Amino acid sequence: MATAQIPLFTGGKIKAANKAASIEEKEAIEQINQKKAELTSELAERYFGLKLALEAVTVRQEVYDAMQRHLEEAKKMEQQGLIARAEVLNAQVKYAEADRELKKAKQNAAIIRQALLNSLSLTEESNVVPTTDLFFIKNIESKDFFKSLAMENSPFLLQINTKRELAEQGVAVEKSAWYPTIALQGMYNIAKPNELMPNWIAGVGAKWTLFDGFSRKNKIRAATYKIDQVNEAGLKAKNDITTMIDKLYGNLTMYKDQLDALNTAQSFAEEYVRIREKGFKEEMNNTTDVVDARLALSKVKIEILEAMYGFDKTLAELLKFSGMAEKFENYYLQHQIITENK
Repeated sequence: MATAQIPLFTGGKIKAANKAASIEEKEAIEQINQKKAELTSELAERYFGLKLALEAVTVRQEVYDAMQRHLEEAKKMEQQGLIARAEVLNAQVKYAEADRELKKAKQNAAIIRQALLNSLSLTEESNVVPTTDLFFIKNIESKDFFKSLAMENSPFLLQINTKRELAEQGVAVEKSAWYPTIALQGMYNIAKPNELMPNWIAGVGAKWTLFDGFSRKNKIRAATYKIDQVNEAGLKAKNDITTMIDKLYGNLTMYKDQLDALNTAQSFAEEYVRIREKGFKEEMNNTTDVVDARLALSKVKIEILEAMYGFDKTLAELLKFSGMAEKFENYYLQHQIITENK
């Protein structure tokens, strides 16, 4: 016997199942978007992290070269009887320290380069050199602007919305149990015809549960509670994202303030180095004064680079939580930026 059954009415169960499938597809897309945002933020962090590391190597190399020249000058002045042996020893100690810091900076750059290669799925033989400078933006949109975008575009919040829709369809499925199920049924004898029975039968069947011990009512109540749970999770997620945007935006402001102060400090430090080196050549300063001035300048330069890196990393995070991680490049191209090279 071959049998077939085609549902005609299920109380909305089929319609709810189709809607749920469509919602699940939307949720999968938002999960992909969230992963893309996370990878974009990670890429920005590692890319500019490598740029910071390479620039730190450059600064350490400058200090190393300066300490080397200073040591050579100190040795010459000692031979001429212009300075004491202790001054030369001090220069040698600072030269060795500069050498250690340079090697440490190079090792750090190599580690960060490997992390970037991992993000790009490239082999160790690949030569990746960042070409985009570290930067910061003086005039950026308000905090409320990013909060508004987050409420509309955050992949995480959009996933919460899809879960709410799925929960609502779950309620619809449970409510369908109150209605009868009606189906078109057919049967055909394909084996041996029987003269006492027809070869085929067709008809309409219905099934309706009148009493199930309040099981349907309890299932609807449980499905409704799930909607409440999703709503609570959505409210918490909104608060968490709002708090995170407050924190990240505050960090952006902090880095901008730091950079304003550090740029002024760099000008003073450069002038201080010039005066100390001139005084040393004129026998008015000792090696310690020159070394301290040079190290102070290198410290300011690295702090400027670190502040710019912090700004870039934080901006990528802010855009990720605002649901527009893919706009990071636009901020570099379309806003008035200030780079490490001015």
